Amino acid sequence: MQRHGNTFYTSFFFFLHILLTTSTAVASSAEAEALVRWKNSLSSPPAFLDSWAVTMTMSLCTWTGIRCNNGGFIFEIRLTGQNLNGTLDKLLFSSFPNLTSFNLSGNGLRGSITPGIGDLSGITFLDLNNNLLDQAIPPQIGYLTHLQYISFFNNNIPGEVPYQIGKLLKVQHLDFGSNFLETPDWSKFPSFPLLQHLSFYYNSLTLGFPALYENTLFGEIPFEIGLLTNLKSLLLYKNSFLGSIPQEIGNLRNLSFLDLGQNQFSDEIPPTISRLTNLQRLNLYFNFLNGTIPRAVGDLMFLEILDLSNSQLSGQVPESISSLRNLTKLSMFANKLSGILPQDLGSNSPRLTNVSFSNNSFSGELPPGLCIGFALDYFTANKNRFSGPLPEFLKN
Repeated sequence: MQRHGNTFYTSFFFFLHILLTTSTAVASSAEAEALVRWKNSLSSPPAFLDSWAVTMTMSLCTWTGIRCNNGGFIFEIRLTGQNLNGTLDKLLFSSFPNLTSFNLSGNGLRGSITPGIGDLSGITFLDLNNNLLDQAIPPQIGYLTHLQYISFFNNNIPGEVPYQIGKLLKVQHLDFGSNFLETPDWSKFPSFPLLQHLSFYYNSLTLGFPALYENTLFGEIPFEIGLLTNLKSLLLYKNSFLGSIPQEIGNLRNLSFLDLGQNQFSDEIPPTISRLTNLQRLNLYFNFLNGTIPRAVGDLMFLEILDLSNSQLSGQVPESISSLRNLTKLSMFANKLSGILPQDLGSNSPRLTNVSFSNNSFSGELPPGLCIGFALDYFTANKNRFSGPLPEFLKN
């Protein structure tokens, strides 16, 4: 009886092994056939894809640009900067249920991002930047709910930004810059709780949504911007934003780069800016701000660049700015600033290379320690009321 039992189990596991091996082989064959079909649709398939052949299915995992998991299924397709010319029309995405990374950036692909892209339900990395894609983003993009990185930068993609991207709640990097995208209904877009990078650089958008630079955006920044707590860069420069810089900007405590330059912001710099303790660059140049430079700016101990030029600011420069040890650029030209500059300014900033005080109403002596680190290579102070002896660093 024992012998018959052992025979049964041996036969069962042998049959199971054959079944699994056959299933893997069938799946691998489907993946290989899909790749070969797409390769053959390209204009003059390049020689480096010669390994992509139905006669070489058994070596699929060694094909150029292909990586497989331990089960022998493709999890990555990566062909970057290879001058591929053609479309994605013949690529059957449903043949790759295990694909997590798809990168065809830097090629000459044209046409559409096909609706079949939505079949890549497990994908986390999708990069099609620097191609010639010229059809609208399909709404099926919203099916890719595991995406963490998506870039369609520098294509010719027209049409509205599909609101379905609002379903990509795991996305950390989203770049649709340098296309011909048009304004969607932003009210359909929820917060992206893990977002760290968002860019719609150079498009045809005309309504306000936070983190879009060099567009023609106008209106006020909504207070909901404070929900994007994982953002590291917020670039809104060269737009036409109005009104106050919202207090809620202080909730973005992971920011390292904040650029609100060349807009029409008014009112005071919000004191909540002191919460941005990881900030390295603060650009508020060319606005219509009023009031003084808040003392809280001196709490931004990692700050390297502070550009407040041409922003209608008044009053004195706070002493607290003298404590910014990492400062490399300090630009305050063309404001309505007055009084005596902090005499310790620069003394604690040995890396200071660029300083501009011109076109204000400063008086008294220039701070003697502005060049304490001997790094200063750009300095302007014209059109003020400075007096007293010329600092030694200017004599040298």
